[in-house]
Amino acid sequence: MVEEVSVLIFQQMHKHRSKLDPMYFQVQKKHFEEESRHTNYAFLMLELIRKKNVAHGRRFHQKTDLLYSELFSTGWVVSELEKVFNASRLAKKHEFFAKIAECLPLMRKLSLLELAKRLFVSAPYISSVLNPRYHRLTPLTAQKHEAWMLPFPEPEPAMLNASAEDIWHS
Repeated sequence: MVEEVSVLIFQQMHKHRSKLDPMYFQVQKKHFEEESRHTNYAFLMLELIRKKNVAHGRRFHQKTDLLYSELFSTGWVVSELEKVFNASRLAKKHEFFAKIAECLPLMRKLSLLELAKRLFVSAPYISSVLNPRYHRLTPLTAQKHEAWMLPFPEPEPAMLNASAEDIWHS
């Protein structure tokens, strides 16, 4: 999933290249080029492992490995996202944090369930990391390997040029 997310993120960033710091964009472009070279390698390795290991115990792990991966990676991302609530302290240090701090009052008005739904479904960048339904190969590979996946909600397009008010009130 990580391989696919990296490629997906750069594809979205590329659309907004003119608005990004040139050096940041170059670093992300190099990362994209590196990931693109070996994206299919991860899926090839999964296929080879599946064909080699047919033992009963291994079959159970094949069904649950992705599920555990999703649980742990989602938990990690959500714990990292909690740091967004520190943006107010950093708002005067950089405009990035000031913009995030503008969203905090709107975020606090949402229930925890509604906030989680928005993060998994329509938050630019964040949803593509949290929600495997944004990826093309992961669900296909899971289906092919008969692996269990968490029932993530269907993605909805993000409103990239909207104001903070528009995004959080939609």
